[in-house]
Formats: sequence, C-alpha cells, structure tokens
Amino acid sequence: MHPALRARTEGRYGLFTTAEAVAAGYAHSAIRDLTGSGRWVRLRRGVLVAAADLERAGRRRAG
Repeated sequence: MHPALRARTEGRYGLFTTAEAVAAGYAHSAIRDLTGSGRWVRLRRGVLVAAADLERAGRRRAG
C-alpha cells in the first residue's frame, strides 16, 4: 500500500475510501485489480480495507 494511503488508515482500523486511494495515486482499474485479487476487501461501496489489516483485526478481536 502506498505510504500516503497507509498514513490515512492510521487509527481507522485500516479503513480507507476509494477517493482516498485515488488521491494516493491508485487508478480505478488498479483498485478493481486489488479487490478482484483479494488483496483489498470492499466492505461497502466506497469503503475498503487491505485484506491483511482485516485479518489482523480479526485476530485481535478473537484474541
């Protein structure tokens, strides 16, 4: 994940918006590729999280 986008996710459980990803330099096609490959997860329209961050959050909760 681009450092500018990673910085935006701090304190937000890794959540970011599509607009923030685009502002960090990701093209819409790259976002589709990342969600299609499972590296990013679309939680709802316009709200995303990196799969690794979602996995970490799940482990902490189960902890």
